[in-house]
Amino acid sequence: MRVFLSYHTPDGARAEALKRAIEAKEPGTEVFFAPSSLKAGRFWMPQLGDSIAAADAFLLLVGERLGPYQTIEYYEAFERRAREPHFPLVPVLTAEKAPGLPFINQTTRSTRRRPRPSRTSPASSPLSRARASPKAGSCGAP
Repeated sequence: MRVFLSYHTPDGARAEALKRAIEAKEPGTEVFFAPSSLKAGRFWMPQLGDSIAAADAFLLLVGERLGPYQTIEYYEAFERRAREPHFPLVPVLTAEKAPGLPFINQTTRSTRRRPRPSRTSPASSPLSRARASPKAGSCGAP
C-alpha cells in the first residue's frame, strides 16, 4: 500500500511520528514523506502529482495552518477522489479548529492529536479499508 502524507512544514515532527506509526502498524506500507521522498534538484510539482496519482490513500495532517504546497496537494487529491469515489482522502486534525478547506466535511476524518495505536479493529481504519477495497475500475475478481 502507498500512502501520501501531506503536512505543513511546522508540523514536520508530527508528520514524521505519524509516518512511523503507520509503518509500524501496517508493515510494508510505503509512506510518501517529502524529506525522504522528494528528489533534490528536481522540480517538485510533477513529483507531488505523480506520487498522489500512485497513492492508495491520501492523509492530510491538518494543524493550525495549511501550507501552500499542502493546499495544492489537497486539491489534487480531492480532484482524484471526485474521479475515483473510493479513493481515501483522510484529514487528520491536530488543532482545536482546523483552517477552512472546501468540502473537508465530505471526507473520512480522524481527530487524534498525536499518533497512537488504534483501539478499533484493523478493518475499521481508513487505511485498512483502502488496503481491502479493490482498485477503481476493477471488478474485484481475483
